Amino acid sequence: MFTARKLSEGVTFYSLPTKQFKTITLSIKFEAPLTEEAAGRRTVLSNILQFSNQLTPTNTAFRQALDELYGASIYLDSTKRGARHYLHLNADFVNDSYLNGSSVTEAVCELLQAIVRKPLFLTDAFDDSIFTREKKQVISRLDSLYEDKARFAQQRLLEIIRPNHPASMSASGNKERIERMTLEDLKEAYHSMIQEDKISIYVVGDIDEQQWNELLPTYLGFDPRTSLVIHSDIDTIQTAEGSTTEIQEMKQGKLHMAYETPVTGSSPLFPTMQLLNGIFGAYPHSKLFTNVREKESLAYYASSSFASSYGLLFANSGIEPAQKDKAEKLIDAQLEEIRSGHISDLEFVQTKSMLKNQLLEIRDSARGMIEVYDSYHEIDPEFTIEGWASKWENVSKESIQQLAKDIRKVHTFFLAGKEEN
Repeated sequence: MFTARKLSEGVTFYSLPTKQFKTITLSIKFEAPLTEEAAGRRTVLSNILQFSNQLTPTNTAFRQALDELYGASIYLDSTKRGARHYLHLNADFVNDSYLNGSSVTEAVCELLQAIVRKPLFLTDAFDDSIFTREKKQVISRLDSLYEDKARFAQQRLLEIIRPNHPASMSASGNKERIERMTLEDLKEAYHSMIQEDKISIYVVGDIDEQQWNELLPTYLGFDPRTSLVIHSDIDTIQTAEGSTTEIQEMKQGKLHMAYETPVTGSSPLFPTMQLLNGIFGAYPHSKLFTNVREKESLAYYASSSFASSYGLLFANSGIEPAQKDKAEKLIDAQLEEIRSGHISDLEFVQTKSMLKNQLLEIRDSARGMIEVYDSYHEIDPEFTIEGWASKWENVSKESIQQLAKDIRKVHTFFLAGKEEN
């Protein structure tokens, strides 16, 4: 898919020339070890870098610059994967070939350079109120988790089964640590990002690779850095089985269940696990949806997900609190059906089809291709969309059944309303 070129030690340029898109999509990924403190600092940093640089020192100036660049889009965000934290700088802008002699590519690169290299907080002109405001925005984002009961229940389950572990750490950090964060902490996080982070730069579109080989060192060059060795997958930690119930002001109960598996994203069994998850609960034809929600009407929603970095399978549902025990038993029974080899041809074939179609649809999105390749190429250095799709074709019902026998339920978390206590 992508061609990789080392710009300097720890800095790699990934290019994908294609006439499929009229725009150019660029993504710079700054990668560092995940800690709660670093995550909070880097998330606040991403907020401030976006609208506060020496070229466009205000939000208004930044928006005006984008308008002058034919409506270019530039934004930053932060995410996590495994034990790694990412700060992303993303841009989408029109290809110069559609502008009748005009050029925006270098102007976009100049603005990106200002965002990365010339943040306003490195000058005396920086207003400390910006720092205070952006800290409050990140804290508000973390507080909003409490209002989304499904997300809250999932986070509590992770905190219980993986305390002080990357699985339960938020990509936005920890509220208390962010409240204590100082401007000097922000500057330290910035210098660490610029000098120490592993950096991947992706460019997709109808591009001249030689032009970008010259543009990137000019506008977005970075000094060599020691290559980080951070594993995407976290070794499985055995967790004792248990059950937790918590009470809040709410009506619908949230039943979240965690299962340990012997599989992570780098395992040869990962494609088999993707199919197992699809049959279990990832799709509308899956066992959880058809049997727990549709046939028995025990859940407002019922689905499963697989966290490949941590080897954890989850079953999540919204239920009437009085139905908790019955729903839990029925959810467990769906996994037992797979262990027993009760996988219908429809479930088997349709899951393969859904997985394949989802992956093939990624080709319609430049950003989607970047994210999928960035996730998969460490697992499979020869990764292609078509090549990975073929892996599912080689998986049998028997191998899914055998894998299901090695999956162990570890914890049930139930969030219910006060009147049901």
